[in-house]
Amino acid sequence: MVVLPVVPPAAFEIAWNFLKATTDIAALRRFVAEFPGSAHRGEATARIAMLEPQAAEERRKADEERKKLAATAPPVPPAVPPRPAPVAPAVVAPPVVPPAASGPCGGGR
Repeated sequence: MVVLPVVPPAAFEIAWNFLKATTDIAALRRFVAEFPGSAHRGEATARIAMLEPQAAEERRKADEERKKLAATAPPVPPAVPPRPAPVAPAVVAPPVVPPAASGPCGGGR
């Protein structure tokens, strides 16, 4: 019986298995940049070419929606800090002076 050594898959094979169904264009571009000699480079670039028009259409729709909301939304007034309540002037009464007592000793008799 001949036992053949187990050869682990190449890094690009492992990466491609994770990315082959992705819709992340940036991840696919990183794959092409990192593994330019990969057997899956053509598949990755074809997937990018297929996804780019869809991504552009989604961006266009999102931009239209933002513009539509901006056109229909009422303007938001700037925040104005509340004014302090007016302070009424203080009313000062003259001091109360008791009536002067009559007579030299104040007894009044």
